[in-house]
Amino acid sequence: MAQVFRGERRVFRPADYPESIKRRSGMIEAFYGCEPSPAPIVVVQHIRKTAGTSLRQVVRANVLPAEVEVARDQRSSLFEPAELREWYGGWYWSLDADRRARLRCVMSHSAGFLLSSLDRPAVLLSMFHDVADFPSSAGSSPDAEVWRARVRDLVERDFFAGVHDRFPEYVQLLARRFGWLAFVPT
Repeated sequence: MAQVFRGERRVFRPADYPESIKRRSGMIEAFYGCEPSPAPIVVVQHIRKTAGTSLRQVVRANVLPAEVEVARDQRSSLFEPAELREWYGGWYWSLDADRRARLRCVMSHSAGFLLSSLDRPAVLLSMFHDVADFPSSAGSSPDAEVWRARVRDLVERDFFAGVHDRFPEYVQLLARRFGWLAFVPT
């Protein structure tokens, strides 16, 4: 199985990372440091039309990798969540122990499926249009507000989510939490 995943990946040094790829938000991007790190892996779940491309630009500018690995996002060919979890698990465990220890960040439209396969802590970054709309299955039932409050609590406790209309404030929060440079891409 490792051969399948290795054949789909391209690895670049940061100076050789093509500008055309930097702008393609439909790719899986993995960033590796020079040395192993106990720090949590930053996982960026890019949700379409929520300032996800801008979030990726902020993360790219702050991760400062020794190398970048790029692969085609599997979301277009794998439709079931179980298939995506299996693909990400196979990809992650096909990395040798040193590469897994040096992994700093993974970004894609389906990166959240990696979380269940990780053997060390991670922090999930994502943007939403409106976090209150996230539990749409609650609809307008009498318990809808209770469920929305529970989802907001979960997102704030276990994830680091931002809201589209408050992107500049989210970038400031990221800067404080991770010691990153705060800027809003134009």
